[in-house]
Amino acid sequence: MTADQAYTSLCAVLAHPSATSRDFSPEEWNLLADTARREGVAPLLHYSLSTGGRLEGVPDDIRQSLLDAYHDTGVANMLLYHELSQIVEALREDGDPPLVLLKGPALAETIYPNIALRPFGDLDLLLPEERLSRAVRSLKALGYHEPFTDVADGLNVLVGHHVHLVRTNSGPATTVELHWSLIGGRHDRRTPSVPWFWEQAEPVQFSSDAASVPQTVLILNPTAHLLYLCAHLMLQHGEADYLLRWFYDIHLLIEKKGACIDWDQVAVRGREFGWGLVVGNALQAVRERFQTQIPLGVLDRLSRVGFDRTSQLDVRRAEVIKTRATSVSSPAARLRFLLGSAFPSPAYLRWRYRPRPTWLWPLFYVCRWWSYVREPVVTLRKLVSLCWPERG
Repeated sequence: MTADQAYTSLCAVLAHPSATSRDFSPEEWNLLADTARREGVAPLLHYSLSTGGRLEGVPDDIRQSLLDAYHDTGVANMLLYHELSQIVEALREDGDPPLVLLKGPALAETIYPNIALRPFGDLDLLLPEERLSRAVRSLKALGYHEPFTDVADGLNVLVGHHVHLVRTNSGPATTVELHWSLIGGRHDRRTPSVPWFWEQAEPVQFSSDAASVPQTVLILNPTAHLLYLCAHLMLQHGEADYLLRWFYDIHLLIEKKGACIDWDQVAVRGREFGWGLVVGNALQAVRERFQTQIPLGVLDRLSRVGFDRTSQLDVRRAEVIKTRATSVSSPAARLRFLLGSAFPSPAYLRWRYRPRPTWLWPLFYVCRWWSYVREPVVTLRKLVSLCWPERG
């Protein structure tokens, strides 16, 4: 069995646990399990084999390793949900701002059979931008800190879309990302209408597995969730970074909530956000892996949206070098980003390069300029190809 065959077999087992399939040799089972661990679906593989009545044919050591992954994920997720409850309570005291739970934590609780099947390493929360500063202060009071120093004052707020926070002083490290936008910042051509996504938020009823989370948390409805998952997969992760877990998220959302998905809205909003080919490519990739049932005509409608600039960014993600500046649509924001990258703050240089002795930090401007000597040329070429595709 080759690596590609192991990937294909893994998809088949996850999509159709009860389907008749040939038995694997011990070496093939080992390759299948290694692929599942690498792709973030080891707990799901154990569950699928169990529900499909195939666990008895798995070698003992591999079966135990998959069971361990299942138990470890369940414990880790329980701890993260407990942490989420503390965060929600802390922000509630800050004025009860609405919070939308994104990605893994929302999916594990709402579409997976139990929370042990969907690993997630951090807590992603969407909140109103005007509440961001107060929310950051509240989390810092809980012991969180920002592990990264901004390249230049205010640059992350200008071109970014979330604040990254981590806590390491109490038990396992916990990472929280506070989003005020989705996919990109306010000047990023990939960024959708955030108010529309807020309108699609709905309360979530937590199960007993995560019942400690207060009911003030929201999640996106299935239509908005599908759009966001497709865009997040294709626009925020390069081709080499795609995990099977993310494709399965989309497959399971369609399988469990397909009747609640407004497919007309998927096509309309895909066109409005410039995500037509992005969403279409993601859905096509999911169907290829899991034979997901997508309503007739949806992919055709998405393919007719047009070859917009956002979709071009997705198509070109396989290139060896990609630059963040290509996705920033505002000339002023792009200039601010480029200047901030070329002339970062002294605090950033001291944090990034750790000069010894500290007073040597000015020398690292030269190191930074040397490492970025290729980037302006690459960025210019990409901007030209985005504006004039026929020359790309």
